[in-house]
Amino acid sequence: MRMAFDSESGWRDDLVKHSSPESGVLEAHVPVTPVLGESNFEALADQLKLGVFIYSVDGRTLYVNKAISRMSGYTTSELLALPVNARYAQQEELKCFVDQLVEHGCVQNFAAVAVHKDGAHYHTLMSAAVVRNHAGEPEYVVGTTEDMTERKRAEEALVLIMHSLDAGQELAYWFDPAGNIVYANAAGCRALGYTREELLKLSVADINPQFTRERWAEGWSAFRGNRSIGFESEFRRKDGSCFPAEIRGAYFESDGKEYFHGYVKDLTELRRAEKERKTLQEQLLHAQKMESIGRLAGGIAHDFNNMLGVILGESELCLDALDADSPLRADLEEIRDAALRSVGLTRQLLAFTRRQSTQPKVLDLNGTVSEMLSMMRRLIGEGVELEWRPGPALWPVCIDPSHINQLLANLCVNARDAIKGTGTITIATENASFDDEHALSDRRGDFARLAVTDTGAGMSDETMTHVFEPFFTTKELGHGTGLGLSSVYGIVTQNQGFVDVQTSPGTGTTFSVYLPRHHEERSTQAEDGFTSPGVSKGRETILLVEDEPAVSLVEQRMLERLGYQVLVARTPREAIGVMQQQGVRIELVVLDVVMPEMNGHELAIYLTQMNPELRVLFVSGYPVEAIADYGVPNPSSHILQKPLTAQTLSSKIREALDAAVGKRA
Repeated sequence: MRMAFDSESGWRDDLVKHSSPESGVLEAHVPVTPVLGESNFEALADQLKLGVFIYSVDGRTLYVNKAISRMSGYTTSELLALPVNARYAQQEELKCFVDQLVEHGCVQNFAAVAVHKDGAHYHTLMSAAVVRNHAGEPEYVVGTTEDMTERKRAEEALVLIMHSLDAGQELAYWFDPAGNIVYANAAGCRALGYTREELLKLSVADINPQFTRERWAEGWSAFRGNRSIGFESEFRRKDGSCFPAEIRGAYFESDGKEYFHGYVKDLTELRRAEKERKTLQEQLLHAQKMESIGRLAGGIAHDFNNMLGVILGESELCLDALDADSPLRADLEEIRDAALRSVGLTRQLLAFTRRQSTQPKVLDLNGTVSEMLSMMRRLIGEGVELEWRPGPALWPVCIDPSHINQLLANLCVNARDAIKGTGTITIATENASFDDEHALSDRRGDFARLAVTDTGAGMSDETMTHVFEPFFTTKELGHGTGLGLSSVYGIVTQNQGFVDVQTSPGTGTTFSVYLPRHHEERSTQAEDGFTSPGVSKGRETILLVEDEPAVSLVEQRMLERLGYQVLVARTPREAIGVMQQQGVRIELVVLDVVMPEMNGHELAIYLTQMNPELRVLFVSGYPVEAIADYGVPNPSSHILQKPLTAQTLSSKIREALDAAVGKRA
């Protein structure tokens, strides 16, 4: 009997020629009728989920069990009447199946697409062998078939899932109960620096230092009990570096096997953002604290300036009353000079809290620094020696004295913090000229150099690239804001200068501030009280409004010593009463900004409505910026800062009165 493959049967006639007993096919003679008639065989076959078939060598169906009937939709009778090839969608697949039978005598796990009775296609997996008779001739093909449609769909779905996982940005890993990695998506491989082949040879302990084999075994029961779980951990890359991660995972079972599927989110950027947010919050709190300190300093300055005003005014009044050869003159001059130095301390306090307006002056840098040395020594504390090396014939500079205070204070504090234990800070000045051949920056010309040198640890090149950046600091938390050197850079740049830094690790650091030379000589006129040539006098009537009795008294005496007629009011209500008196011509009102009942600006509006030609001069111990909060318009041209000296008081009053006369003219 020969097998043939044609359009009707699908079998080939060369099966006998190419098949042999050596191919491993079944040798026993199996009569068809007795086999089909054996009820035990049929009962056993019908219990199987696998389809069981027996085909003849000429392509006829000799036997099928109930499983084939269920998966194909045909009845047993219909299947026995159909040729084999009628049940398969692709004849090329069936031809390949027969070819393998011819060549090998058996086929294992051959995939083919079958046709359901309703015309739908379904996937099968066949295994078969040729059964020969005693003469060695092929008589039957016996085999099994399995419906693989659902598995095929699952495999296709798994491919899609794997594709979507590989396309995603989240890191995905699958682990088995032993902690072995059984799957990792593309993002998971990239994040750890491994290829997929390398990663699948590793375990959870290789990529997560917190999960040893023992701890993983302990955690597996938790995974199994919770089904889904979320926690934070740490992952280790191939290069040994680690990153914080959030893990969201779930326990699941597939084909009787257990797995843990975890999505991993790299928290590096989130942690960096949280750190930056914390830093910004600390900077905000620091700024708020500095604002509070500034307000406190303003209040202290107001009260302190009132007291200094009394001391300064009384000393000038006494000096004016003494003979030139009086033995008390030297003592009173010392009191006056001490009061003037105290005024400088108050301004420094306001400058440090940035509550003082910018007022550039032509300065002798050596003199300004010398006045600050005692404060700098207290600022740097014990254990660090402070040396002062002033340069000879230093060129003058034009800068707000408070800016020098801020520059020196920030540079000295930075130098102190760079010194561990004992050391030396050296402050030096000298003249410096730069031309095209010798220049530290793109600036050319003459400069006064202020240098602060420390014997500290020095700075690396990396630190140097950030040294003037706002909020950059190498100090421990709570020991620096990163604003000191950025403030230095801002002040120097604002004053058309530049900063040079010389440093290296272990050799200390020198910050050199270069300020442009000012070509007008600094005025050396002394504060000589009422006898100074710069003091102007007058005879006009002035209304003085001051709520502090001691301050009011000394200001009244100073104004009277300057020749003016003075009316005094302690409150806004008294001032309004004085203005309402008949026969009194008041040309100028000098009033404090901050008073009970109403502030100075409100009182000024009320009084000028009563007398539109009245001139107003504000006096205050608060800094100019704080005065603006009380509504004083353009305060720089209408304000006198306490404490008052005879010269400043006389010049400002004369300026206001003469402006009124010019306006009327």
